[in-house]
Amino acid sequence: MPMTKDPEVVARDLLAELEERLASKDLGPITDLFAEDVVLIGDEDEHFDRASTVAYLGLMAEMVPTVRWHWDRVAVTWSSPDVLSFAAAGTIWFDDEAGHRMREPEPFRVTCVAAYDGDRWRWRHFHGSRPAAD
Repeated sequence: MPMTKDPEVVARDLLAELEERLASKDLGPITDLFAEDVVLIGDEDEHFDRASTVAYLGLMAEMVPTVRWHWDRVAVTWSSPDVLSFAAAGTIWFDDEAGHRMREPEPFRVTCVAAYDGDRWRWRHFHGSRPAAD
């Protein structure tokens, strides 16, 4: 459904759904969240097409640890009924197979664009990175 609630709530819902699907380790539902023309950029590499994005998400799904995030701040930079742009800052960590935190959380931030395509909200742009250490 196009934007019917507060844009920040939609952004937080999208981030939570992504985390949940990554934790499922099921590639199909994970990749279903991403648009055909998605751009995904991380700390070490970038993916400017669906094929390389799906390959990267496959690696995320196969990882034994599970990525977890906590978002302290989410700022909507632009929204319309069917497009949402936002940035978020918080922490990232990884849980082992038993759900135990493997190390202390580290700072993490993202910039994102999601679009409603008539079926659901899908990620069009996701750039996540860890700030450089001082």
